[in-house]
Amino acid sequence: MVNADDFGFTIGVTDGIIKAYREGIVTHTSIMANGLDFDRSVTCLKTAENLKVGVHLVVTWGGPILEGNKKSSLINTDGRFFNHTNLIKRLILGKIKKKDIYKEWDEQIKKVDRAGIQIDHLNSHHHIHMLPVFNEVINELANKYRIKRVRVTKEKIKKNDRFKMVIKKMIFIMLDLFRGRNGVYTFYGLGLQNSSNYKKDLISILKVMGDNSELMVHPGIVDSDLLKEDNMHYSREGELKTISDPDVIEAARE
Repeated sequence: MVNADDFGFTIGVTDGIIKAYREGIVTHTSIMANGLDFDRSVTCLKTAENLKVGVHLVVTWGGPILEGNKKSSLINTDGRFFNHTNLIKRLILGKIKKKDIYKEWDEQIKKVDRAGIQIDHLNSHHHIHMLPVFNEVINELANKYRIKRVRVTKEKIKKNDRFKMVIKKMIFIMLDLFRGRNGVYTFYGLGLQNSSNYKKDLISILKVMGDNSELMVHPGIVDSDLLKEDNMHYSREGELKTISDPDVIEAARE
């Protein structure tokens, strides 16, 4: 499973993922119900019939799907979600209400379902579903809608990982241990985000991936909305190029 996150985020991200599916190794994608390009991205899926789609649940960017939700503990005074740093602070202080998470994420799933998309899996923007309370909600919703796969963001630490990446991986490993999960699911992709040799590291992952593995990627084409809304922009074009490289495609086939 090679999953491209953020489908529907912006026009450039949508088009980049479709290109990565047609010309590269992407097999799955995760759609943002509150994305700027949601409606058009749904139409784009009609030309990619075998691309499997999950829901990229969001509470750390943009605005809510659930209308009349101004008093939600997830929403700032500007009517938008808190960014992930402030959201985590609010969670630690006990200011996040489980019912608010459930209602919003339930509505996001319903929006994707109403669009006629068969939902293959669930994950979240900034991996926020790995946190306590958020993880309870995502698994409750997975059971409700009979969605079998929920991302477990837990990746092995490697010798060449930089210090910040080691810390990031350790945090997710600890969150996973806290929840009592164990190694029936293998995840890759965190380390690639800071890779000094993306192609080499990508091929190495593809050669060892098993049947119950997920590789997270972020291909895209830079546009004005992406530059405005996200810090990850030009790196997406680099990922798109590498994902479509003949050597990478060959490694994925082996």
